[in-house]
Amino acid sequence: MALLIFVLVFATPTSAQQSDRWAFPEGAVEAFQANDFATSRALIEEALARCEASKPEADECLDLIQARGAIAAETGDMPALRESASRTIEMAKRWLPADHPDRERGHYRLGIYYLETGDLREAEEEFCAAVAINFPKRDQVKDTVANRLRFVAKVLFETGRATESRDYNKQADSIAAANFDLDAPTLGDTYDVVGLSHLNDRRYADAEVMLRRAIAFHECATPDANEKIALSYRELGRAYGWQDKMIEAEAATRRALSLTTAEPSADPTVVADLHHQLGQIFEATERFDKAEQSYRKVLELRSAERPADLLEMANIEADLANVLSIQGRYEEGEELARAALEKRQRALPRSHPAILNSYNQLAIMLTLQDSTDQAEVILNRLLAEAAGNPVVSRPRLLVNIAGVMAQAGRYARAEALLREAAELLDPDEEDPSLGSAIYQNLALSMAEQGRHEDAIAPFRKAMDYAAKAGSAGKLNVTSISLFMAVSLSRIGRDAEAEQLFRKARLLRNEMFPPGHLARIESDTRFAEFLARNASLFGEARSLYREAERGILARVGSFGEFGAAAQAEIRKFRPTFTGEVAVAWALAERNRSGSF
Repeated sequence: MALLIFVLVFATPTSAQQSDRWAFPEGAVEAFQANDFATSRALIEEALARCEASKPEADECLDLIQARGAIAAETGDMPALRESASRTIEMAKRWLPADHPDRERGHYRLGIYYLETGDLREAEEEFCAAVAINFPKRDQVKDTVANRLRFVAKVLFETGRATESRDYNKQADSIAAANFDLDAPTLGDTYDVVGLSHLNDRRYADAEVMLRRAIAFHECATPDANEKIALSYRELGRAYGWQDKMIEAEAATRRALSLTTAEPSADPTVVADLHHQLGQIFEATERFDKAEQSYRKVLELRSAERPADLLEMANIEADLANVLSIQGRYEEGEELARAALEKRQRALPRSHPAILNSYNQLAIMLTLQDSTDQAEVILNRLLAEAAGNPVVSRPRLLVNIAGVMAQAGRYARAEALLREAAELLDPDEEDPSLGSAIYQNLALSMAEQGRHEDAIAPFRKAMDYAAKAGSAGKLNVTSISLFMAVSLSRIGRDAEAEQLFRKARLLRNEMFPPGHLARIESDTRFAEFLARNASLFGEARSLYREAERGILARVGSFGEFGAAAQAEIRKFRPTFTGEVAVAWALAERNRSGSF
């Protein structure tokens, strides 16, 4: 969103005195479009300094100020975004008409600042001010008005006013839909616009409906418009993916890729994006060999770009590093994680969330290689850098660091970090999925220290938060149910434990394909529980066999049965030994005739 605004600002100054506005310096637009924000920012700052040194009499520097704000929005530099937006509003009030687009844009960007920093009351005020400026002329700026209305709706929803939020979203949809003539080709465009808006608002089921309608109109009215149809399929794939409909997501993305590459003049950037999307689907469904192939294809395509897009390269390197580490190829993963961090440091401010994510990923890589001391140095740096960014949620950060500590077997340290996160959590404002993650991990840290009785209360609290998250918390519900069942079984509360084991297995079988780690885990844990009761050996053996099939399918997704695949299969030794033990017990019982 910020990119579109930035390009508009660069291309078409809108002041009544536009001939007096300072021009954008050479190379600034190109650097921004290549995501080289450090270069773009340096060029803009230098030009702005010269403009202000010339002692302007009116709004001569305003385009440069807004350009700096656009860069700040992209890089997460919240102080710079606030300064740019505030100066834009102040200058527009002084020199421009009350309904001028620059004034509206200043209110909108200040609203973004308040939204990102959690001041929802101020955000609502700024977004409403932006709507008020443009609403009287909404026939001329339909998309902009619809966009601002959706931001008002977002703030209303997050402050508990769901009915008002729904009304604003309906009004936004109505305005956006009126942007085109009601014939078949443009109706497809209309549904695309509304579908994309729903995606941005995280209304994924609504987005799916709109994008499927867009595809139907495009294929009926303009069947040869491959590029347009491919775009709709691409976004439909994203909508499916966010709903965990991975089979449908893969089909839609493959269709988009097929249509795109059928064009002789296919944009390599679009092709790279589609391979990246397909790789993420493969990773989510644990087909790691295919995910690696897709990610390497993206790296190949992105490396050929001139100039290379640093942030896109960093994103794909980070994704590939994750897939390699899952396959036990930690040194390769660490190398790529360091490369991603270096690129992000070149392009972004020090405390940007993407850089913090890179620190976290690198710490995990080092922990997996038993370099715990190095990992802790990086985590301490992560905490120090994050303190300079008001957008970064400290509770969320503490959860991530606690995860690294737990992976290193330092459960007491993880517990201390999670208790701090719980104290900082605001139950009225924070995402309920965060509360669920804090208390679930706190319970797991206690359980790993043998304190299963103590773990039950935080498990229940985690379940309450997961329930508040609705469909977004469904995955957490399965995990909490499973591990709470384990703790209950360890303290002799078997009836409660069995009920939760069955719930976790049922939900995971609905959500994941055979061979997914989540299904292997639930089958194995439940089988271990059942194997304690001789009358349930048959069901336990069936579950062990199901888990075995999943393990073999999972290991088969590795490129070869090399060291990494062999290390992976050794992780599941308890499944195989459990299956053998139950089979032996059943055979012994059969020989003795004690049925």
